[in-house]
Amino acid sequence: SNLESNGIFLNSINNTEVRNCVIQNYGFGINIYRSFNNNIDMNYISDSEDAGIVLRFSSTNFIVDNQIIENHHGVSVGLSNDNQFEDNNVSKNYIGIFLEEASSNNKIRDNDIFDNNQHGILVDSAHNNFIKKNIINDNRCGVLLSKSNNNTLEDNVVYENSDSGFYLDLSS
Repeated sequence: SNLESNGIFLNSINNTEVRNCVIQNYGFGINIYRSFNNNIDMNYISDSEDAGIVLRFSSTNFIVDNQIIENHHGVSVGLSNDNQFEDNNVSKNYIGIFLEEASSNNKIRDNDIFDNNQHGILVDSAHNNFIKKNIINDNRCGVLLSKSNNNTLEDNVVYENSDSGFYLDLSS
């Protein structure tokens, strides 16, 4: 594969469902760009060179019940708000879920996030996000917040991460 390839590319696509797909060996498994109100559910996404699911400039999407396994980033979210990530298996990636670039009001809940090489969840310069009721284990760092404020972490089960469960750097 090459870094620029997409398994599925939603470019300015709204109100669509991507369901029951097997997506392997692309740069991006599912690339969601300037797209709104889409349901991404029950997909198997693996071996993406960049990210299993990437959102840029995209809001109010529902990412539910996917297997996101053995990608560089499992889920990468930038400049995107009000998305929901629920009931996903995010495992064996380099980084599980990466929120960055001022992404806000995203809800990450009830996910199993484990066995990722570095961070289960990395929040970098992203604010006002909700991280609730996830099981986060066997990563290097469970949840790392860097330069990120007003994020809510609640009722997560975090254990057996090799370096730290929660690490806050210039964050609240």
